[in-house]
Amino acid sequence: MNVSLFTLKPVAFSNGNSKVKGYAFYLQCDVTANEGNGLGFSAGEWVPNLKIEFELIGEDGKVAANGELMPMNALDGPCYGSNVKLKDAGDYAVHLVVRNPETSGHFIITDEKVGPEKTFADWFGAGNLEIRYEGWTYAPTK
Repeated sequence: MNVSLFTLKPVAFSNGNSKVKGYAFYLQCDVTANEGNGLGFSAGEWVPNLKIEFELIGEDGKVAANGELMPMNALDGPCYGSNVKLKDAGDYAVHLVVRNPETSGHFIITDEKVGPEKTFADWFGAGNLEIRYEGWTYAPTK
């Protein structure tokens, strides 16, 4: 999988949550399949049914913000995202926990004739994927 993470200004959602005031930014995560992934996803295809939790950890080691990146669609296609409240500018580590899609009820066919060559266990093992980006700098914009 290719996991890309970036920020935008806070955004409104179709669930009626048009409140963007008080949020520092919108955190977006794009998760796409790499070529030869063996799970039946085409190269560049969005990987659905993931539960992605995030933490922003300050230089003091304390969690400054956390939450879940929800699946949604934008002009450029599906993604995972959330508006985030963060008070202080500074350097942060971004910690992502990507839950095995089987926990959301997305399974892989294992029949030898129609199933892909791998299962989610080949990617996630018995647990979850944990990704940590170090040295992300948050600088509020006015």
